[in-house]
Order: sequence, then C-alpha cells, then structure tokens
Amino acid sequence: MELMITAVAGFSILLGALATHLIKDTEKMEHLSMALALGALAALLLFDLFPEVHELVEAQGRGYSLGMLAVGIAMLKVLDLFIPDHHDTEETHDHENAAHIGIISAMAVILHNIVEGMSVYSIAMNSMSDGIIFALGIAMHNIPMGMLIDSTMEERKRSERYVLLASVTLSTLFGGVLMNMIEVHLSEVLTLTMVSIATGMILYIVFSELMPHVFRTREHLRESLTSVVIGFALVWVSTLVA
Repeated sequence: MELMITAVAGFSILLGALATHLIKDTEKMEHLSMALALGALAALLLFDLFPEVHELVEAQGRGYSLGMLAVGIAMLKVLDLFIPDHHDTEETHDHENAAHIGIISAMAVILHNIVEGMSVYSIAMNSMSDGIIFALGIAMHNIPMGMLIDSTMEERKRSERYVLLASVTLSTLFGGVLMNMIEVHLSEVLTLTMVSIATGMILYIVFSELMPHVFRTREHLRESLTSVVIGFALVWVSTLVA
C-alpha cells in the first residue's frame, strides 16, 4: 500500500504531459508551462527544501551541506556543457534550447522525486492518512513539471520524450522501493546528501534556465507572471494541506 501511494504521487507527471496535448498553441503552452514550473520550483525551494536542509545543517554542519549544494549545481553545469545544440540568445533561441531545458529539468526532478518517494513511503509507514495527504501535495507540484518536460520535448523523437517522461514518472516510485530496501540502514548524512544535491540542481534550473527563458521578452509578461504565481500557489497550498 505504501508503494502504491508513492506511485500515485509520481504518476501526476503524466497529467501535466496530457495537458500539453489539449492546448493547440504549443509555443505559448511551452512558455507558460516554464513560467508555471518556475513558480512551482521557487515555492518548492522556499517551503520544502530550504527548511529541510536547514534542519539537517544544524545536525550535520553547514560546510558539508553547502558542498553538496555546489555538487548539485556543478552536475547540471557539466551537463549544460555536454548536451548538444544548446543556444540561448535572442537570435538563436529555438526548440533545441527548449529540449535542453526539459532534459536537465527532468534530471534534477528525478533526483528530487527519489527523495520525495522515500519521504512518502516513510510517512505512510507511520500513518497511511498522512502519507496520502503528503502524496497529494507532491502530485500538485509534479503536474507543472510534467507540462514543462512534455512541451519542451515536443520537437524531439517520440521515443526520447516517452523515455524521459517515464523516467520522471517512475522516479518517485523508485524512491519508495529504495526506501523499502534500505530503511534500516538509512543515515541522516545520506538524507542530507540527497536533499542538498537536489536543492543545488533545482537552484541551477531556476536561476540559469527558467528565469532567463520566462522573462526574456515583455510580449507574454503578464501571462508569465500569472503562471509563476499560479505555480507558486499550487505548491504553497500543497504544503499547507500536507
């Protein structure tokens, strides 16, 4: 039952992906989904990751946590250099850049979802109702990420898009399975390491990828700001519910 709850939280990614196929203006959908994801990830950092990292810093030390944040940022920076066809200027911004954002976003979300899956499983073990509530909260902020990944991968091969979506979707369940296997041996240091690396990756996406993309032009500024606020509010409400 705990694994089933964990799987439901992850499969909400597909709801976001489905939404991108119900709207005809895919270019605008891509832009607005990134704005929605920007708000969601900003709230995720503020209300979820930062407080958890701070709590673990008090127990394990600030230096180690900052080092793991740097590792998370560096991991995506390296990927940024090696993923081909990435150009991010006014003149050359195109679908390849969008796909680049989708790929590195998916990689960061996979790591984060593994941590979340472990958390859902742990909470559900102690209280099934609390586990369900927490899983619903996670589902709310997974939907914008499904929209982001699917819309940015629209011009890539269908097999690439499906593999990426499947990986992100199943990553939460993988976290639950992992927790089931290692729960007896799980240490606070390991938890701190995973959370800190995930936080660094999300920080990189927010400041180096999503913000420049969302606020590049004033053409869709009002819609962008509205989507950022909606994404932020979805996660904020989910933290209050959970």
